[in-house]
Amino acid sequence: MSTSALFRHLTANTLLAFTIVCLWAGLSEGKDPAGKRSLILSRHPKAAPIHIQADEVTYNYRTQVITLRGTVIVVQEDARLEADEVILDTKDNSGEARGNARFYHGKDRLTGDSITFHMDTRKGVVINGQLFLEKQHFYVAGRRIEKVGESTYIIERGSFTTCDGTPPDWSFRGRKVDITLGGFATAEEVTFRVRDVPILYVPYLIYPVKRERQTGFLLPDFGHSSRDGLLLEVPFFWAISRSADATFAPRYLSRRGPGLKAEFRKILSPVSSGEVSVEYLNDSKREDEEDQGLFRRTKRNRYHLRGWSDLNKGRPLSAFLRLDLVGDRDFLQEFGKGKDDSLPYLESRGELLWKMDRTVIRPRFRYFQDLTSPDDKTTFQVLPEVEFQTLSGPLRGLLYGSFLGTFRNSWREEGSRGLSGKIEPTLFVPLQWKNYLTVVPEIALREVAEYVEEDPEETDDIFHQGMAKASLKVATRLEKIFAPGWRGLGKLRHTIEPSITYLWTERVHGEDRRRLPFYSLPLSFAGEAPDLFLDLPEEQHAIWFGLTTHLDGRGTFGLARLASLRVFQGYGLQDFDDGGDDGRPWSDLYGEMWIHPAPFFHLGGRVRYDHSNNEVVRSNVRLGLRDHRRDSISLEWRRQSAMGGEEEINSINAGLRLNLVRKFSFIYNGVYDRVENFVIKNEFSIQYQPQCWLARLTFTDEAGQSGQKREQRIMFFLSLFGLGPIGQWSAVVQ
Repeated sequence: MSTSALFRHLTANTLLAFTIVCLWAGLSEGKDPAGKRSLILSRHPKAAPIHIQADEVTYNYRTQVITLRGTVIVVQEDARLEADEVILDTKDNSGEARGNARFYHGKDRLTGDSITFHMDTRKGVVINGQLFLEKQHFYVAGRRIEKVGESTYIIERGSFTTCDGTPPDWSFRGRKVDITLGGFATAEEVTFRVRDVPILYVPYLIYPVKRERQTGFLLPDFGHSSRDGLLLEVPFFWAISRSADATFAPRYLSRRGPGLKAEFRKILSPVSSGEVSVEYLNDSKREDEEDQGLFRRTKRNRYHLRGWSDLNKGRPLSAFLRLDLVGDRDFLQEFGKGKDDSLPYLESRGELLWKMDRTVIRPRFRYFQDLTSPDDKTTFQVLPEVEFQTLSGPLRGLLYGSFLGTFRNSWREEGSRGLSGKIEPTLFVPLQWKNYLTVVPEIALREVAEYVEEDPEETDDIFHQGMAKASLKVATRLEKIFAPGWRGLGKLRHTIEPSITYLWTERVHGEDRRRLPFYSLPLSFAGEAPDLFLDLPEEQHAIWFGLTTHLDGRGTFGLARLASLRVFQGYGLQDFDDGGDDGRPWSDLYGEMWIHPAPFFHLGGRVRYDHSNNEVVRSNVRLGLRDHRRDSISLEWRRQSAMGGEEEINSINAGLRLNLVRKFSFIYNGVYDRVENFVIKNEFSIQYQPQCWLARLTFTDEAGQSGQKREQRIMFFLSLFGLGPIGQWSAVVQ
């Protein structure tokens, strides 16, 4: 048949389709430079064209069958079919690809000796085939793979795995496997195989193959610990709606008792969402003080509640809530993960933020649990606080002003507590001389009042105080652009911003004492104000010297800040006391540094240095290094005080990861207490991680405090990628 006759016939009849690709009327024919036949078919102008390439194209007018032979390639957008021969029956819109048949859709692929398909039902059969789903990195193979629905397959003598290679490191093989994409794979008469060796037999298996969220049971977690006994956890996922879901994981520890992990997540709108999680244990194990080991089990009903929510985030009226609560202070030490097991305190807080033009109103609360103290009865809580603030704005001419008012209820179970209020109006004049100099004179008044409720045996008290403040800040900005010509880095910008500030604060009336917390809580853990640990005396007459410098780079990565350094120190025209007996003219030196010139290097931290006593008062410094093999080392020095003001933490945390030969890694994590001069924790791990599974053997030696009984533990963890953890075992060595 001639090409023109074929064209007339195709325009009068539906042509074909296979799997996903649909071929409709409208055909042009030509030859490529290699002499292959090339066809372009399209359904209508809005449909993506279909490109067909073959060594030979024939059409049987009587049977209405098109045969493509040779190296056949059919492409439509990201769908592609390759085979040695493709036969297309236009009568019933069916076809067959024979000989090294391969079908690709995006990064998913289907291969086999032959693929038969039907367009109308979208069903088909693959002989000796393999299906690969890129998103799940999931392989399915079988003697016969039949597509019986939109996303349902039946496989005879099938297998599935997430491992690359032949044979895979692990796989499940069954007599019959049913797979529903977005749901589960079920298999009968299943053997679990390592390479090609059968290890375990189960009569029936369910495996998640999910593209979308779906209600159902997740894979159970089981293990053993000499401390907790046998562990069994069966999670259940509930897809409540498109914007909400929950996970419930009942668990049982044979030596501790039953427990539950639960999570709930909800998205109300693009600017409103929230999440809450709880971990509960009905602990039947108790230890007396003489044999307490690492932890004290002080309560039977033990829990950790954590959650957050943001409502109308970024809008004029918004709110947020952050919850972090434990039933007893030892729960995180015993069951916490990561840094949770060494947190000194927990903070829960919430705030309603109302912005009106240049006015902000903030009702809020803050609640603290001090994990370094036997109880929380003496810890101050902010329940509640209301802040009223007018943002800086012009009043008249060059004169600017702002106002801050705060009312707070400071509460605690034992000790003095009460109400406090503060108002602070401020006036300032920002002056700018060209681009060289900025001068800002400022005056402010602060009035503070307190009503202190004492313990029953003492008398309640009322306190008020007035403070005056005057300051003059002079600052400039120096900037220079460099073009070093380094690879990947076109330009560098170095900025230096020196400043000198004269500061005078004086009490104009009232007493020189305060019974309730004044600065914003937390006087974070360490009693630190937000600005570089700055908790200086209120009354001072000083000159402050500051220097800030930045290094920014522009290159193939875009514009990024590579380094930043900020230091400042005060010289007292009246000696700084800082709470000591002897005054001194110079304050402590405050510094903040951040260096990240390349992905493999990071150094950052904050330090407060007492030069008169040659000691670091407070610090949090972290160094991280990483190479192209992802070897890494990290060092962190933490020096902080408890909420009561006494030093509780002066420790060095160290981490090391070395990628050894053949996918083996050595991992170390350690914590050293510089106050007691003893090692809190040493943890050594050997990990083997090929492409589709992970095994880790860990030895841990730790103690909560100096002099406590140390606990040494060996743990083994195994995880198959795609299945998740399938086992964890631990035993106490000593």
